[in-house]
Amino acid sequence: MRNNLLLFVVLSLLAACKTTQPKQDTPFFTTNDGIQVLLVANHNRACPGPELSECLLVKAENDQDWKFLRDPIEGFFYEAGYEYKLKVRVHKVLNPTPGGSTHLYNLLEVLEKKPSPPDMRLYDIWAFESAVGKPALNALPLEKKPMLEINLTEKRFGGNAPCNQYFGQIETYGSYIRFGGVGATMMACQNAKAESEYFAIFTAANTFKIENLRLILYQDGKEIARFRKID
Repeated sequence: MRNNLLLFVVLSLLAACKTTQPKQDTPFFTTNDGIQVLLVANHNRACPGPELSECLLVKAENDQDWKFLRDPIEGFFYEAGYEYKLKVRVHKVLNPTPGGSTHLYNLLEVLEKKPSPPDMRLYDIWAFESAVGKPALNALPLEKKPMLEINLTEKRFGGNAPCNQYFGQIETYGSYIRFGGVGATMMACQNAKAESEYFAIFTAANTFKIENLRLILYQDGKEIARFRKID
């Protein structure tokens, strides 16, 4: 009797321990949280936050604003310089890790892929006219105004800053633009503040528009600088 009672207690404890363990086949996300059509921009951007990573820019067909998509779309191979329309299945993560993904995306179909060629009107020489929030730069006399030359064939830009000659690489698709790898000669002058403000324009700019022989640079939809065509 005592042995049978002891065996019953042991088996009961084992059963209790077993029921507290999660099932290995418990789904981590729901099987289907809906099918969506996403538009993907022709360029990606640095993700918000301290991590150094790139995010896709996506939006629904009827949305106005692009949104950052940090998570990859399973089965989708992104190529910069193309705009996409994708049919995806969205899975909602039930128990996301802190800072982890809340949704997972699976590509069902590429509905459209079209190239965004560069705007060849950029290929020119431009004289600086004005910049928002750059008082030292705007106050320069006419003979000290910077010049900007863009060569799309070689994907480079350069010119004369308030003090030095400068150069760098340019990437552009449609209305998207990115200036990178800016370097300059090292001459000292009295216009160092204006030059610093000028180079900050290239760091900030991510879109542009050309109208009335003016090149207008924008940061996230807000105008930051204007140049005038001179060649």
